[in-house]
Amino acid sequence: MFVCHQNGGRVYVFDLSPTSSTVTFVGAYKTRRDESADLEFDRSNGHLYIWHNTGDNYLEVTTLSSYVNGERYLTPIAEFLSPKGGNLEGIGILPASDSNNWCLITDDSNQDGAALMWFRSFNPGW
Repeated sequence: MFVCHQNGGRVYVFDLSPTSSTVTFVGAYKTRRDESADLEFDRSNGHLYIWHNTGDNYLEVTTLSSYVNGERYLTPIAEFLSPKGGNLEGIGILPASDSNNWCLITDDSNQDGAALMWFRSFNPGW
Protein backbone atom coordinates (compact mmCIF):
# COMPACT_ATOMS: atom_id res chain seq x y z
CA MET A 1 0.00 0.00 0.00
CA PHE A 2 1.25 3.48 -0.91
CA VAL A 3 0.33 6.51 1.22
CA CYS A 4 1.37 10.09 0.50
CA HIS A 5 1.61 12.80 3.12
CA GLN A 6 0.92 16.52 2.83
CA ASN A 7 3.63 17.34 5.36
CA GLY A 8 7.00 16.68 3.73
CA GLY A 9 5.72 15.19 0.47
CA ARG A 10 6.97 11.69 1.17
CA VAL A 11 5.37 8.49 -0.06
CA TYR A 12 5.19 5.76 2.59
CA VAL A 13 5.05 2.13 1.48
CA PHE A 14 3.57 -0.74 3.47
CA ASP A 15 3.28 -4.47 2.76
CA LEU A 16 -0.15 -5.79 3.78
CA SER A 17 -0.40 -9.51 4.40
CA PRO A 18 -3.22 -11.15 2.41
CA THR A 19 -3.65 -13.85 5.08
CA SER A 20 -3.37 -11.95 8.38
CA SER A 21 -3.58 -8.48 9.85
CA THR A 22 0.19 -8.01 9.57
CA VAL A 23 1.38 -4.67 8.22
CA THR A 24 5.09 -4.26 7.43
CA PHE A 25 6.64 -0.85 6.85
CA VAL A 26 8.74 -1.00 3.65
CA GLY A 27 10.08 2.55 3.56
CA ALA A 28 9.60 6.29 3.12
CA TYR A 29 10.47 7.91 -0.21
CA LYS A 30 11.02 11.59 -0.94
CA THR A 31 9.41 13.23 -3.95
CA ARG A 32 10.28 16.42 -5.84
CA ARG A 33 7.90 18.54 -3.73
CA ASP A 34 7.34 19.10 0.00
CA GLU A 35 3.62 18.32 -0.18
CA SER A 36 1.81 15.37 -1.75
CA ALA A 37 -1.99 15.26 -1.92
CA ASP A 38 -2.89 12.14 -3.93
CA LEU A 39 -1.49 9.07 -5.68
CA GLU A 40 -2.46 7.03 -8.70
CA PHE A 41 -0.64 3.85 -9.80
CA ASP A 42 -0.74 2.68 -13.41
CA ARG A 43 -0.27 -1.07 -13.38
CA SER A 44 -0.05 -1.15 -17.20
CA ASN A 45 3.31 0.67 -17.21
CA GLY A 46 4.43 0.63 -13.56
CA HIS A 47 4.32 4.41 -13.15
CA LEU A 48 3.29 6.17 -9.96
CA TYR A 49 1.51 9.52 -10.41
CA ILE A 50 1.95 11.87 -7.43
CA TRP A 51 -0.25 14.95 -7.19
CA HIS A 52 1.36 17.92 -5.41
CA ASN A 53 -1.10 20.58 -4.21
CA THR A 54 1.59 23.19 -3.70
CA GLY A 55 2.10 26.47 -5.52
CA ASP A 56 0.70 26.02 -9.01
CA ASN A 57 -0.05 22.27 -8.45
CA TYR A 58 2.13 19.64 -10.10
CA LEU A 59 1.80 16.05 -11.28
CA GLU A 60 5.01 14.09 -10.76
CA VAL A 61 5.48 10.76 -12.53
CA THR A 62 7.94 8.24 -11.08
CA THR A 63 8.94 4.63 -11.41
CA LEU A 64 8.85 2.37 -8.36
CA SER A 65 12.65 2.27 -8.32
CA SER A 66 14.53 4.58 -6.00
CA TYR A 67 17.92 6.13 -5.37
CA VAL A 68 19.70 7.60 -2.35
CA ASN A 69 20.73 11.26 -2.14
CA GLY A 70 20.91 11.84 1.60
CA GLU A 71 17.64 9.91 1.88
CA ARG A 72 15.72 7.60 -0.45
CA TYR A 73 13.89 9.21 -3.42
CA LEU A 74 11.50 7.74 -5.97
CA THR A 75 13.05 7.88 -9.46
CA PRO A 76 11.32 10.69 -11.40
CA ILE A 77 10.32 10.38 -15.06
CA ALA A 78 8.49 13.66 -15.67
CA GLU A 79 6.62 16.50 -14.03
CA PHE A 80 3.59 18.36 -15.39
CA LEU A 81 2.18 21.73 -14.38
CA SER A 82 -1.52 21.73 -13.51
CA PRO A 83 -3.91 23.30 -16.04
CA LYS A 84 -5.17 25.60 -13.25
CA GLY A 85 -4.31 26.71 -9.75
CA GLY A 86 -6.39 26.35 -6.62
CA ASN A 87 -6.97 23.81 -3.88
CA LEU A 88 -6.65 20.81 -6.19
CA GLU A 89 -6.43 17.75 -3.95
CA GLY A 90 -7.36 14.60 -5.88
CA ILE A 91 -6.60 12.93 -9.21
CA GLY A 92 -7.80 10.02 -11.29
CA ILE A 93 -5.86 8.95 -14.37
CA LEU A 94 -6.78 6.25 -16.84
CA PRO A 95 -4.07 3.65 -17.49
CA ALA A 96 -1.59 4.29 -20.29
CA SER A 97 -2.98 1.16 -21.97
CA ASP A 98 -6.34 2.95 -22.42
CA SER A 99 -6.64 5.15 -25.51
CA ASN A 100 -8.95 7.77 -23.93
CA ASN A 101 -6.17 9.76 -22.18
CA TRP A 102 -8.45 11.10 -19.43
CA CYS A 103 -7.45 12.82 -16.23
CA LEU A 104 -9.87 13.85 -13.46
CA ILE A 105 -8.90 16.47 -10.89
CA THR A 106 -10.89 17.54 -7.82
CA ASP A 107 -10.98 21.10 -6.49
CA ASP A 108 -11.83 21.07 -2.78
CA SER A 109 -12.71 24.77 -2.84
CA ASN A 110 -15.13 24.34 -5.79
CA GLN A 111 -13.53 27.37 -7.46
CA ASP A 112 -15.77 28.71 -10.25
CA GLY A 113 -18.23 25.86 -9.60
CA ALA A 114 -15.73 23.27 -10.81
CA ALA A 115 -15.34 20.74 -8.00
CA LEU A 116 -14.57 17.95 -10.49
CA MET A 117 -12.70 18.70 -13.70
CA TRP A 118 -12.45 16.26 -16.60
CA PHE A 119 -9.48 16.66 -18.93
CA ARG A 120 -9.89 14.49 -22.00
CA SER A 121 -6.51 15.04 -23.60
CA PHE A 122 -3.93 14.07 -20.97
CA ASN A 123 -1.22 12.23 -22.88
CA PRO A 124 2.13 12.20 -21.10
CA GLY A 125 3.84 10.80 -24.18
CA TRP A 126 4.62 7.21 -23.35
